Amino acid sequence: MTAIEPAVNFASAELFFGIAWDPEYLDARAEKGEPSVLGLAAGDDEGAWWKTLLLGQGHVDPWMSAPLPPTPEAIIRVPDPAEDQAIQEAYLAEFRTWRDDHEVEIDTWRRAARLIQDDYGVDVGWHGSTIGGGTRYPHLFVVGSIQSTSQWEPKPVNTEMLEPGESWVGRLERFVDDLQIDVSGAVARGWLLTANLA
Repeated sequence: MTAIEPAVNFASAELFFGIAWDPEYLDARAEKGEPSVLGLAAGDDEGAWWKTLLLGQGHVDPWMSAPLPPTPEAIIRVPDPAEDQAIQEAYLAEFRTWRDDHEVEIDTWRRAARLIQDDYGVDVGWHGSTIGGGTRYPHLFVVGSIQSTSQWEPKPVNTEMLEPGESWVGRLERFVDDLQIDVSGAVARGWLLTANLA
């Protein structure tokens, strides 16, 4: 008998305290063209929720003024590899100069980002599949609550963590309220188990 190779290259599971949405609810919203349940600005990295809060507090994102890399179209139009490399090197030189000139602003932005992330103690995670155009779904989790395993590795659960303090619930509620996250389609709150296939 020939052994069947598994179709999944990598699998992991995560146990965490947080909020997750019904995948069918999220799929239906996407099909209607509705915005993300996370409520962040279109085009933003939805994992960078802290950026939304910092901008709302009046912070300036220094990266908005960073020079943009050459577009693929601009490079394709250059038939000479040496000229292509010259374009890339010119961009890198421009970027390094910009970074050096804005070192203080970048450092201030990064420190503010770390502070607000530590203050909330909640983050955005993702689960689902990246195989063959699969879908990944967001969830919210309390930082420090995640217990995970990968590639079918048995791992004991830290049962001491299964009695969360009131602060965990409060953190989630504050996060949802301050970011105006839509939890109307949330499938569950509390201890949740999700899987990732890649």
